[in-house]
Amino acid sequence: MLQRGGAERLLFDGVSGAALEQPADSAPAVASAVYNVFSSLHLIRFAGPPLRWLFFVSGLLGTAMIATGLVLWVVKRLPQRIKAGHTPLGHRLVEVLNVGTIAGLPCAIAAYFLANRLLPAQMPGRLDWEINAFFLVWALCLLHPLLRTSRQAWLEQLALGAALFVSLPLLGLLTAHSGLFSSLGRADWLLAGMDLTLLATATGLAFAAWKLARHKPPVRVARPRPAPRQKEVAL
Repeated sequence: MLQRGGAERLLFDGVSGAALEQPADSAPAVASAVYNVFSSLHLIRFAGPPLRWLFFVSGLLGTAMIATGLVLWVVKRLPQRIKAGHTPLGHRLVEVLNVGTIAGLPCAIAAYFLANRLLPAQMPGRLDWEINAFFLVWALCLLHPLLRTSRQAWLEQLALGAALFVSLPLLGLLTAHSGLFSSLGRADWLLAGMDLTLLATATGLAFAAWKLARHKPPVRVARPRPAPRQKEVAL
């Protein structure tokens, strides 16, 4: 038996299934109890599938609100940069972090899922390398915008994220009994829902990259200055 904040063992009879040995019931420590409550709330252990989906969509909306706010902060200051003729260091730093966080984080999540499926099951330290794959890809996504313009970095990372997410369901088709069509055929909505969510995420990232590629920033035309008035001198 595994508990949050501690590990215990149950011993059963292999034939009858009767319990032979079990730990004595004891109240958890205060710190463990607080940890259990907050971790259970964070993992939504109390909710069924409909409520879990509601929490998921609510989290996406909150994330979108923060992401759009970060992007609008940069866009709002673009006229100041054009007028000054250069990009302040703080503005450039926010641009880089925006790309690496908003577009790079989905790439890192997809890399984690790919590592989970592609790394050999008997590989030493496999669990650690799944986590390492996440942080390595995210670090690369944070460094990548330093070498590209903001528009190029956004396009490339959004396209990469879409390609990585769509590759996950396609990879599942190569595995017996875990592909999308197999899951739908046997009504395994847990696996099917995962693949459909991955495809929806890939579609969203691809749509964002497509819209950005088609977007043409407005060209500001300088207004001609009126000629100075000539004063009439009375003779």
